Amino acid sequence: MREHHSFRWTLEVVLFSALVGCSSAVQRPSISQEVVQVERDKQMDLALRVFQQRYERLMNVFYPLQIANPELCGEGTTQVSGFTTHSKTSYEDNFQESANRIYRFNEDVLIRYVHPQSPAQRAGLSAVDRILAVEGEDV
Repeated sequence: MREHHSFRWTLEVVLFSALVGCSSAVQRPSISQEVVQVERDKQMDLALRVFQQRYERLMNVFYPLQIANPELCGEGTTQVSGFTTHSKTSYEDNFQESANRIYRFNEDVLIRYVHPQSPAQRAGLSAVDRILAVEGEDV
């Protein structure tokens, strides 16, 4: 059994050495910076969309717990309306370009999430609505 293991190890070393020896003959394909940037942008957008999906899943669990247990929070508990907001400054620097592409931010605050069984949903709010003013005050 030990001889078989030793033979396999020797074979792996020989194959690895052969591959390393060939590596100088192998050339990487040339890829333009524009193509690399397009792929980078796609990956960042995908990562942000996955983050948003996970955030919505979390909020779907969190909101019912939040409204069902206000006595556990003690004094100073406020009513919740069932929505969250975001703006272009809500994202880390490396995600701001993707956030701008996906949500088309300007200076407005956007609704990010509305829980399906919340007062916000019953009032007709939906994700990507823009909040322009609150009680007559510009946001």
